Parts: sequence; structure tokens; C-alpha cells
Amino acid sequence: MIDLPPCVMLYFKGIPYKNEDDFRVAIEIAAEAMEAYDTAPFGWEFALELAPRFNFGSSAAGGAKLATPVKDA
Repeated sequence: MIDLPPCVMLYFKGIPYKNEDDFRVAIEIAAEAMEAYDTAPFGWEFALELAPRFNFGSSAAGGAKLATPVKDA
């Protein structure tokens, strides 16, 4: 268990997919989208020094769910 200070997290949710066995691919696609996302127009920047990224898993009906810390740019 770790104690993390509060921070703002940017949440990414992938699209649903058909085959439940494709969860790894769904997570990879969502992670690639997160990496490529330009936060600057919204006044944010990624802040991995504040907290870890979170992988909330994936399901065929709900898609992949990821979060990453951000801070004011």
C-alpha cells in the first residue's frame, strides 16, 4: 500500500470491442492514444512525477480504462 498526495488525473476510455480475448490489444490502443494526446490546448501537461499511471482494466462491453496524472502547464 502507498499513500499518494491528491492530484488531477486525466481519464481515458477506449471503445467497446467484440472479442473478450482482445483486452490486451484494447489496452495497448488506449495507451497509445493517451501517449499521443496533446494536453497543451487545455492548459495541462503530463505529470508522471506526481503519481503513477493507472490501468483500470478492460472489458469487451466497456473498453479499456486508463488514467494518468496531469498538472497545470
